[in-house]
Amino acid sequence: MNMLTRAANFGAEFARMRMTQQCRVTMLVLGEFDHATGDYVDDPVLLYEGPCELVSRQAAAKHSSSGERDLVLSQPQLRIPAETPGAFPPGCEVVVTTANGDVRARVIAEEQRPHRTARRFQLEVLE
Repeated sequence: MNMLTRAANFGAEFARMRMTQQCRVTMLVLGEFDHATGDYVDDPVLLYEGPCELVSRQAAAKHSSSGERDLVLSQPQLRIPAETPGAFPPGCEVVVTTANGDVRARVIAEEQRPHRTARRFQLEVLE
């Protein structure tokens, strides 16, 4: 095993140790037509359930035109184990169970890295 592979394995193990929260990722799939309501019933399909880490990163400073200080926006990031299979397309719903309660979010995109220690997803928090 070469040095780069050992470093990547060590990084992946360290990342898994930091994943102390639990999350559930689902995707809504168009289901059966309900004749009573005239709408389709969306069926949630479970894509992933397990350990994760929700990280809040500062994404950018947005200039305020009112003369006040710049507004700093945060971009939440979800990290799951690197060996987790499957695609999580944009729009998937995420529920992260934290010590302060559940956080509901939607996947925006997956970040691509050459040597990943975890799969990272940019999220949009839902109110």
